[in-house]
Amino acid sequence: MIEKIARLCGLRTVTLAEFVKKHNIDEDELFKYINRGLSQKMILISAITGTPNNAKLKQLLAILENTIVESVKVDGKYLRFKDGSFTSIPDEDDHSFIIMRNDDGEFFINKRRKDIYLQGDTYDKTFNSIEDLVKFLNKEKMIYVGID
Repeated sequence: MIEKIARLCGLRTVTLAEFVKKHNIDEDELFKYINRGLSQKMILISAITGTPNNAKLKQLLAILENTIVESVKVDGKYLRFKDGSFTSIPDEDDHSFIIMRNDDGEFFINKRRKDIYLQGDTYDKTFNSIEDLVKFLNKEKMIYVGID
């Protein structure tokens, strides 16, 4: 789908793929959007080629806001990931961690007492609920790596 959108807009496939991944945009919804007409294609082109956080980017993301793909969701006491896998958060007694990764490095998640603890190379953070953790993971564009 990325190749088709890139061809229709005259964009490089690699550039468009990076843009879609960076902003967690659903490819099918983006394709539907640009098929509406030339002005939608121009908004996409301007959003990608303009300065960071330009007006067209904000406009495009506002339009596609409902189609943004979350990489992590809450499913009861489990974390469900975009690839379909799911896991509960290990207790500190389990001696295992959920491993997540983003541009800042790798992060390890487990429960410590009643809190959920995220430990990384650059910073550590404590969460009171699984919902707060999921909001943070999606905001920081964390990708599930596995369990250690």
